[in-house]
Amino acid sequence: EHLVCESIHRVLSRDTKDEKDIYCCSSLSVPDVIKHISGILEGMDIINTFGFLHPGLTTEKVLLTKGGQVKLFDFCLARDAPKIAALKKEKIRSVTLNQFPPEMLMLNQYTESSDVWSTAVVIWEIMKAGIPPFPVDREVRFDEDIIKPSVPWPEKYLQLRDKILFDCWKYNCSLRPSIHQLRATFVAIFEKLITDSSYEIPIPTTYLPMRAPDTAQPTYAEQIYHAGK
Repeated sequence: EHLVCESIHRVLSRDTKDEKDIYCCSSLSVPDVIKHISGILEGMDIINTFGFLHPGLTTEKVLLTKGGQVKLFDFCLARDAPKIAALKKEKIRSVTLNQFPPEMLMLNQYTESSDVWSTAVVIWEIMKAGIPPFPVDREVRFDEDIIKPSVPWPEKYLQLRDKILFDCWKYNCSLRPSIHQLRATFVAIFEKLITDSSYEIPIPTTYLPMRAPDTAQPTYAEQIYHAGK
């Protein structure tokens, strides 16, 4: 399958007001963000379920098709993740918490919890128009505490706010939520937002359920995600 794609990083970095450019930074509406986050979390959930991890996940590793469908690439088998992450870390001039979680930076350990950290960074950057949650000019020391982002939640997306995103940046890996839990939480947020009569999102009419029984009805968040397929 050949698809014309571009990275979310490029979309967020682009400074344009071209009306023909449906994915310029200024056009990331709430439905756009919901669709992108849904696609990323679904992809990461599937990757983890089948024994893969995504060391070095950033917005550069997330592609968007012209229809807005999310595509992930450059993931690997879980057993190879620590070695691959270490190789990627060596190629980065100044490594920060935006590229890798603390256990990878300091101990060369990479697990599913590390994927959770990086996924949360990507979600944050999507909502903050490419601005990362952690300082970009300061490397992490082993003896310093990890300080959660002190910047406020993006005002445009306050409806999507939930503390679970900040829990993804807990220093102790075992205290972070799983990708599956993170996905379930955001799906619940999307459902609540969409069913709120005070906030209207056009209902797409192009949804076609995939691998679902004839009696199954797609959720509204799923309709938004699959509308671009």
